[in-house]
Formats: sequence, C-alpha cells, structure tokens
Amino acid sequence: MERPGVSPLSSRALVARGELQGDGSTHLHYGHLAGVAAPDRFFRSAHTRLAQRLHPLRRGEERDAPHHSVIRDSETLHSSCRCPGMPRQSRSWSPGAGAHTISRFIDRRFTLVADADRHHVLECIELANDRWDWVWLSYAFMSTHLHYGHLAGVAAPDRFFRSAHTRLAQRLHRCTRNQTLGPVFADRPTIHHVRPELLPRLVAYHHRNPVEAGLVLRPSQSNWTTHRAYLRLDPAPPWLNVERALDILGFADTAAGRRRFDEFVIELDLGGRPFEHPPRHATERVARAHPRNVDWTQLIGVARDLTSVPSGVPLHSKNRAATRARLLVAIVATADFGRTHADVAQQLGLTSGSVCNLISRGMASGGLELALEQLRVRLVSE
Repeated sequence: MERPGVSPLSSRALVARGELQGDGSTHLHYGHLAGVAAPDRFFRSAHTRLAQRLHPLRRGEERDAPHHSVIRDSETLHSSCRCPGMPRQSRSWSPGAGAHTISRFIDRRFTLVADADRHHVLECIELANDRWDWVWLSYAFMSTHLHYGHLAGVAAPDRFFRSAHTRLAQRLHRCTRNQTLGPVFADRPTIHHVRPELLPRLVAYHHRNPVEAGLVLRPSQSNWTTHRAYLRLDPAPPWLNVERALDILGFADTAAGRRRFDEFVIELDLGGRPFEHPPRHATERVARAHPRNVDWTQLIGVARDLTSVPSGVPLHSKNRAATRARLLVAIVATADFGRTHADVAQQLGLTSGSVCNLISRGMASGGLELALEQLRVRLVSE
C-alpha cells in the first residue's frame, strides 16, 4: 500500500543528523528510489546497530539511550510525512505515594554549568507545572542529570515532563546560538517509588548531592538544590510550598524546626541510598492502586447532588456544575478506586484523553479539597 507522501519509485533525499565524529563527519546522506515499505523500520534497525557499535560500552555500564546520542535527530525525509514511531508503554503510578524522579542528559554530558542554566530549569518547571498536580518536595540539579522528589498526584506525569524538558532543550540550544540540535535528555525520566517513611532520607540525599560531588562543604552553600529554600535563606519557587513540605517530612517551619532539618540533612548516614535501593522489594516501579469495584450510580449521584447539577442535565454537558461534578467523579474514581481513565470515560460519555485533561486542569486550579472530602464521607455513610 502506498503511504501518503512516500511514492514508490520517486526520488527522495534523506539526511540523518549526527554527532561530530573524529573524522569531522557530522551527518549521513542517502539517495534512493522510494519503495512501498515504510522507511522507519530500516532506519531504526540500521541506526540502532550503528549506535551500539560506536559506543564502547563496558560490562555493567548503564546505557543512556545510545541510539539517541549518536543520531541526534530522526531521519528527515524531504517532501514526505514522518511515519509514527513505535508506541511506548504508558506510565503507571500511585497517587499520594512518594516518587524519586531522575532525568539524565544525553551521554552523561555536563549540560548545566552556569547559574543561567539553573534559572532555565526553574523557569521551564514553572511554565509547565499547571499540567499536573504532583506535590513538590525537593530537587537537585547536577551537571549531568536532574533529581526530583514528589508526592505523586492523579494527573499523568508525562504531560509535565514533555513540556518542561522540551522547553529546556530549546533554551539550551538557543544558548549555543543553535550550534547544537537534537535530544538533550537521554530518555524519558525514570520514576521510583519511595515509601512515606523514607521521604526525609530522599530529600536529604538530594540536598547532599553537591556536598558528595565535592562542590561545596555544606548543603546550605549550594543554590542548586531546595535546601536553601527550606532554610528560608533564598525565596522558594512559586511551585514549592516549603511549609507543607517541611510538615510532610516531620519538621516545623520555624527557626528551630529549620535548624533541626539542616542538622538532619548534614548528619544523616546515606550509605547505599536506602530510600531507592533497599531490600529489593521496597523499591518498585511506581504502580497504580489495585482497581476496586465502583458503584457508579452512587458516585455520580452524590457528585451531582454536591455540585447542584440540574436534573436532566447530562454530566458530559458544558454546564459549569456538570463540569465540576465530572471532575469530582474522575478524581475519586482514579485516586480512591484505582480505575483507569478509560473506565471513567465510559461512565461519563467522554474520551480517555478528555478525562486526563479534565483531571490535570481541575487539580491545577485547586479549591477541591472540601468537595472531595464531602464526597468521600457521603460515599462511606450511604
């Protein structure tokens, strides 16, 4: 079958842009008469094999997406449409659970080297933060990778990271006057589950990163982590609620509480990073809560009653009260009952994507705590 934009027996020029190699070559040119088969399968195979051969990987060394770091941009097929890539496995996570996220730069390069780079990361996070409802606990920006600490929310994390990391990549390329191109991150972020009692150790690990790297003598001397914001030595980013974060970690947002937190971070023995790699069972890929049965009629009925949806108005309508009722149903069904977006969409007459957007935007707008509490109480009492 002929694909749109790829005509059999027509001439096409392809360019694959790559890294600067020792002989000065920066890219590959190919000339073909196009056939019927899609070109993506060939190039994925050829470029992946090439990347593996060009990367001298030692035994046991971690691979940071070598096919990304050699071929810096996907093939450009002039006068044709790009074919979609292979689908990726969707994320799974547990709302309310601790999460340690690591984003590595390609080839472990020293990408963040100046204060301006740090400001770029902070600004990109702020611009993208309305795309999810995760609670920020900490960060540590290192030259070769980024650490984040969160309490996971209901919204999928991929929307946030795609927005924040794409903005950051664009800014970093512009800083080089567009002398660089292609991916900046080696792969999508890795998310690890962290048990609630180990969250203080996770934050302490983040705040001790510059000390362990030999950059400073004390955590409070570095502004590349959240430690100075915790101590109120620097203003906190607008998306970091220091008082709430300290309370979650078991410290008071007072002079004495902040002093105890500083001492805790300095004195804690972090050998083996037990928050992430304890006995193997304690660190798992983040997973959703096990799905439970839902009385959809009761859930939707209580949500309609709490939001005063007029009788006869369907929940998929544009009525403001109906929109709020949809949001309450979606949050409780996914967070409390472990139901998927597809399950909720089927009950509300929406698409899965609409449910995802509804939750993301609704949680970002806030003001739902009281209504959610009332809904949960009535579901139990009735």
